[in-house]
Amino acid sequence: MKTTILGAMLLICCTSLNAQISGTVFRDYNGNGVKDNSATFNEPFVQGITVKATLAGGTFFTTSTNISGAYNFSAAQVPAG
Repeated sequence: MKTTILGAMLLICCTSLNAQISGTVFRDYNGNGVKDNSATFNEPFVQGITVKATLAGGTFFTTSTNISGAYNFSAAQVPAG
């Protein structure tokens, strides 16, 4: 069975708005893009995955997923550009 690590990441470019960017990373065993926990699939969150946010000018910021598979870029980390 092919193991796919799927992370949802939303990058928003805006000149007048700062926003928090966050998401979770999990093993998507059935490849449908949705975290499933059922008798057929138990798709766990993944800790320690590096997530990178890139601004339009090429500046980038990195963070890692925590034990719950969550990552977070605050507005202070990734200013609007």
